[in-house]
Amino acid sequence: MNDDSKRRLWVILCGVALVVAARLLIAVSRIDDGSFQYYSGNIAWAVIQGLPLEWRELPLIAHNRGSMLVGFLAVPFMALLGPTHFAVKLVAIAFSAGTAGIFVSLLARHCGILAAVVGGVVYTLLPPSFQMLDVMTQGSHVDTLLFDFAALAVLLGAAGRPPSTARTLAFGLTCGAGLFFSFHFLVVLPALLVCWWRIQPRFVLRPAQLLTFAAGFAVTFLPFVFFLPETAGATEVVGRPLEERVIPLGAALYKLWNQTILTWPSFWMFRSSGCGWAIWPYGLALVAGFVALLPRLRRGHPLTLFLVLYPALLLVAFSFSNFVAYPEKLPSGMNTRYVAPAMPCMAAWVAIGAQALVERGRKLVAILVVSAAVVAGAAGTASLVNVANATEHATVKGTKFPLFKRQIPRAARRDRERILGWIDVLDPDWEAFRPLHYRNVRTKIRNPETWEEFRDALDECTAAGDRLAPFLLVTLGTEIRSQAEAVLWIERSAVRADREARDWLLRGLGSGTYFRDLFVRQKDRGSLVIGMPALRRLIANLKDEEAALALQGAGFSWGQMAEPYRRNVGDIVLLDLPLAGAQLEAFYVGVGWGYRMRYFEEDYEPPKRVRFETQIPAEGRAAFRRGLAWSGPP
Repeated sequence: MNDDSKRRLWVILCGVALVVAARLLIAVSRIDDGSFQYYSGNIAWAVIQGLPLEWRELPLIAHNRGSMLVGFLAVPFMALLGPTHFAVKLVAIAFSAGTAGIFVSLLARHCGILAAVVGGVVYTLLPPSFQMLDVMTQGSHVDTLLFDFAALAVLLGAAGRPPSTARTLAFGLTCGAGLFFSFHFLVVLPALLVCWWRIQPRFVLRPAQLLTFAAGFAVTFLPFVFFLPETAGATEVVGRPLEERVIPLGAALYKLWNQTILTWPSFWMFRSSGCGWAIWPYGLALVAGFVALLPRLRRGHPLTLFLVLYPALLLVAFSFSNFVAYPEKLPSGMNTRYVAPAMPCMAAWVAIGAQALVERGRKLVAILVVSAAVVAGAAGTASLVNVANATEHATVKGTKFPLFKRQIPRAARRDRERILGWIDVLDPDWEAFRPLHYRNVRTKIRNPETWEEFRDALDECTAAGDRLAPFLLVTLGTEIRSQAEAVLWIERSAVRADREARDWLLRGLGSGTYFRDLFVRQKDRGSLVIGMPALRRLIANLKDEEAALALQGAGFSWGQMAEPYRRNVGDIVLLDLPLAGAQLEAFYVGVGWGYRMRYFEEDYEPPKRVRFETQIPAEGRAAFRRGLAWSGPP
């Protein structure tokens, strides 16, 4: 190994170490973040506990297979640390380390050591939104950068020469793996093909080379078709047909201008992180770096071409989709995921621009550009770090097995007792509230439309035994669509004499009503003041004690969904449910019960500091705390 190779290796290793250190600090500062990483955690813990998995139904949603794959990658981390939230985040940090290593290596090989050093530092200190996403084990978007840069590194090789047969095969393998991992790779693929054309303009006239690429691509992509045929045939993206996700040209151009170009700084989330001033030095550093790299771009430098083309394609793809992002309204960073993969490319603009400025004898300008990006990035990074979160809270679970409502029943052969047995193995915590936590476990109970159907379903539930009956009663409550009928049925039925059975049924009724209202709200996102009409009617028609039980169920469901970084969750209560007195207390006690389910029971103490509590109206906080501190049966 010559001196240049040793120097590159040290720069790459230092870059990776910086990124890992920064992401570890942020990971321990973030209490929890989202459903995809819980689903990945489910897979890892299920594998460790021996739950038979059904491959055909393993992806949580059709177009996202990455969350499935990272679930298997989380197995060694969970085997070592248990089913903790931090164990799942280590997969994301491993992806980030790999991406950083390839990123710095590309800069070192194709731009210079200075560009690699600057790139490693600026990548470490990317804007807050990217760093928050970079410690989420999502299996899409930012995670895909590992495959993006790996494919580019294989294509360019060590010197940017046309790829050999072996490299062409490896390029195909990497691209196939990227598309298998996430459809997000479709955005980067055109940029990679343009770079291939730049270093080998006549590759399309080489059938043998195209076949080699196609063969490699097929080897890593076709398992998606063979092992996941139902998912492979799906054309839906997040519950809608693909064609419905594309908007017309005029609307796309307006969105490109209005929600990307005009509001791009909001995607960095400096402002919501408390350092809005950082927008200006960071933006100026990007502009200066981009202007400085333009001569390389005009010469068709392949790496520079990719680093400019990929963000452009990403913005165009986002503009033509009907996905809308309002970053400042969701402080977890999730609303920036559509464009966040462009941010490392922009960090590279600063690095390559600095190298170019130094080569032209403008060292002072280069120092100012890099300093602006580093100071702004450091401020954003520091705003995310609060290691006390790791010490002031009980350990957060990295699993949420109600999301496994297809896998557990299938493994249990639809036998209800076996389902509960697997729940005991996979999720032994908080047994008293498991019936609400595992609402709608697969059963034959369906929406009763008449008194006779309700009576028969109720008899089936109450005859199931003390252990199973609460699960079935909650499920029956969630399935009832007609609240007015439900009130009359409960009045007529013998369940009123069985206090425990009545309580579970009413909690399930409140939970199901809440979710149906919430679904309507999500379809019409501008309807905050329309309210939750079904839940309001239910409360109005029930007696005070029964209304409190229904509100406990609704609050429990909200507490399970609530995330400490979701700023707008309070809208549901503040504008939709004008509660007071015993009803308000019942709702927020239920919220506390649901929120507490994210912690392990064995080492649980009411958290000393709960960021989510600041989103709750002041009059509900005492009740929420009582719910968190619950120490007996409901």
